[in-house]
Amino acid sequence: MELFSYMMVGIVYAVSGFLMQEYPAKNRNYLWGYATCSSMKSQDRWDFAQKYSPKLFINYGLGLIVLGLIENYFGAWLSADRIFRIAASALLILLPIIQTELELKKRFKKEE
Repeated sequence: MELFSYMMVGIVYAVSGFLMQEYPAKNRNYLWGYATCSSMKSQDRWDFAQKYSPKLFINYGLGLIVLGLIENYFGAWLSADRIFRIAASALLILLPIIQTELELKKRFKKEE
């Protein structure tokens, strides 16, 4: 089950990141791109988030795919508790968003 969930989330993240990188949203909107309250405060924030976040989504997506493959091949040898694995995967899923938000806060702290 973990293989499927890691792989599916990883594929969705990697493909989404690739699409956002190749076809970035030019203007602020809620339908396409990295759209959070923080990224939509200004056009400069929006533009930065559209360049910064796709790389993270691709990298973490590929990481989740690799994690799924490792779990599939070495699952019997990995003795990590199921709750730990679920928490670790949840963290991996949230990290690109957390990193982007922290970088937005760091780069645009004068606006706040």
